[in-house]
Amino acid sequence: MKFFDSVTVKLFSSDPMFKKVQLLQADSTLKLTNRVLPINEKISLAVDLPPEGELIKDVPAAADFFLFLQKIVVGRDERSTGIWTGGGFSGGKYSAGTYSGGKSSSLQVNLKYALWDNRFGKVIAYGNLPLEAPFLFVMTKSDWVAIVKGMKAGILKNSPFKQY
Repeated sequence: MKFFDSVTVKLFSSDPMFKKVQLLQADSTLKLTNRVLPINEKISLAVDLPPEGELIKDVPAAADFFLFLQKIVVGRDERSTGIWTGGGFSGGKYSAGTYSGGKSSSLQVNLKYALWDNRFGKVIAYGNLPLEAPFLFVMTKSDWVAIVKGMKAGILKNSPFKQY
């Protein structure tokens, strides 16, 4: 996860909208409680956050905003791809077609996130974000960077930072 962490900080830092970006690992000094936030009438999202109205203090990096990433699930998916050719009825007889194709692979990441406004002690954006980066043969550094870019765009798209 060190590579994921460093790419996340680098991509968020490269945006002029953010003055400073630091990564804080889960810290036992933060008093977080499990909160259930509604996504729609039928679906909700459980995330660990400070109590509403409290400010995050006594951390190495004071900030106006904190991004909480939780339940990051990483996987690889392979699907068959290809086409059937031929086949059908001819001269009163059925002939089978042929299949040609292979596999399509992708890196898949799913995560829960919440963006905390530390000036007012409240959540300003949250969600469950599924991401996918297809690749041909093996995963490369660029596949992981694509996932983090998608994560950044997905989180900011549904936030007050709607620049993306």
